[in-house]
Amino acid sequence: MRNRVGRLSGVALVGVLGALFAFPMLAAGAQEGGSPPPPGACTFAATGTAPGTVTGSVTAPDGATQVIVTFTPNAGETGSPQSQTFPVPAGGGTINFSFDVAVPGLVRANFSFGDGNAYSTGCSGPGGIEAVAINGATTPPSGGEPAQAQTPRAAALAFTGSNNTPSYVLIGVAAVVLGAVLVMAARRRRQVS
Repeated sequence: MRNRVGRLSGVALVGVLGALFAFPMLAAGAQEGGSPPPPGACTFAATGTAPGTVTGSVTAPDGATQVIVTFTPNAGETGSPQSQTFPVPAGGGTINFSFDVAVPGLVRANFSFGDGNAYSTGCSGPGGIEAVAINGATTPPSGGEPAQAQTPRAAALAFTGSNNTPSYVLIGVAAVVLGAVLVMAARRRRQVS
């Protein structure tokens, strides 16, 4: 009986380790023949203050079909989100945009790639950030005091993403399965003794 539990544990461990190494390769193989590889980088920049006009540009890569630029007011501000969609010229290129904004907020840019198997992904702002913060304009002086800028609001953190999440999930599942096999083996061993 002891050998059977040991063999079962060994087979389960080999199966889990084999799956751990095979899963990323299977996931990569599933992409072949599906969506084409991602295009080059998409970048954007925006400047302006609220209230006022925010201007900027997006440089879309070859293969991109459309660019979507959005302005989202900061939390607690009374204002409506805005978005603009632009077609991308063949071969990629630079697209200019402008928004009239009343409150501080964040500007983001995304682009779509492909037609039949299209997907959308974000563009990188200056320094690789996900969103550009548009702050409030300076307040006018009252009674001879110098003008002071409104306190800037915290901007969103840069998005880093993760392309190995399936591997981490598989490692977690493997750990749970291995733990269950070891617990069953320990209980079985106690019953045999």
